[in-house]
Amino acid sequence: FFWCVCVCKRQGYSQSRAMPELAAAVFEGHLQAPGLGKCGLSYRFGNAMDPPMPAAVKTQRRQLGWSTKEQEISCFGAICSIPDLGLESEDVIISVDAAGLDGSRQMLLQSLARPDLGLTVLLLDSNGQITGGDESWTPGTTPIIRAKRCIDPPAPPPRPPPGPASPRRRVTSKSVRVPEPDAEPPADEETATAAPAAPVPKEE
Repeated sequence: FFWCVCVCKRQGYSQSRAMPELAAAVFEGHLQAPGLGKCGLSYRFGNAMDPPMPAAVKTQRRQLGWSTKEQEISCFGAICSIPDLGLESEDVIISVDAAGLDGSRQMLLQSLARPDLGLTVLLLDSNGQITGGDESWTPGTTPIIRAKRCIDPPAPPPRPPPGPASPRRRVTSKSVRVPEPDAEPPADEETATAAPAAPVPKEE
């Protein structure tokens, strides 16, 4: 289900080969085939690949009747996940056509390692919404796939530069006051202030 031919309708896209708006993009949503429940899915785009186009991608596009002109197509590495169908972080390649007159783009997603996984046709609108289905799906018909682009989290604010460190006070022997121990009274003062001894009575 994750082999994808995408028609991307984004107004304002240029006619150039590259499509930087898709680099590192993440789409999350669900797949709901007739008679089945919803299955969560995600598409995670990587960076644009250097030409030439892989031979397997060119062959698949030719079989679908899509353009295979290198100057009109950009390829991206991507990851597809549909956990309920047993697909976890499946590596795919996405080939992206140049924009049409209405700003739409066709894209083919495929796995070079597992060509048995089938094809999926998708439509991406200007609001970041994806709809689609299997290889028989055409834009305008009821989709079995719905997903939308995740908004990138805002970058954390820069940390303020550390302020100047407060000067440390230098401790010297003069600045430290050592308490003196209690002075003991002189010995003669103790004798002078002591009470006289009582006289001892004599025995007769």
